[in-house]
Amino acid sequence: MDEETFFEELYLNTREALLKYLCSLNGPAGWVEDILQDAYFEAYKRREMLLMHPNPAGWLYKTACNLYRNAGRRRDNCNISLDIVPETHIFAEETHYECVEWRIAIQGILRERDGHLLRRYYLEGYSVREIAKELNLTEENIRVKLTRIRKQMRSLRNRFEFGKNIN
Repeated sequence: MDEETFFEELYLNTREALLKYLCSLNGPAGWVEDILQDAYFEAYKRREMLLMHPNPAGWLYKTACNLYRNAGRRRDNCNISLDIVPETHIFAEETHYECVEWRIAIQGILRERDGHLLRRYYLEGYSVREIAKELNLTEENIRVKLTRIRKQMRSLRNRFEFGKNIN
């Protein structure tokens, strides 16, 4: 079977069920069709690999699920307003750690590439895999960089909490 025929059959055999699945996730109204289209676009780009994949429908569902999650993360992160959250609350709560990192990054304390990495991951919702591909690095390298930046942020946060000037 050629790749085009394979893709057409995959689409025809999975579209209705995948659409129903995405609707069951209860996201915003406009998301379902966009995510469905994006999932099939990813499948089309990888149709050669999917032709040999043991479970192409499962791959498609997982891809759609990941796209849905990433869209939700982007939406949630875009709603963060750093100006209205008191700094003392941000620096005191570990759960708002990404806000701390972003505030410090915008204040010019981090190197530009680290600020870019934080912006892509926390505010724009890109996955480690997507960032690694964009920067032509391995996923492990991106994870290590994020860990090191978070460690640097903890150090800067501790200096701030003890009343020292971080600028």
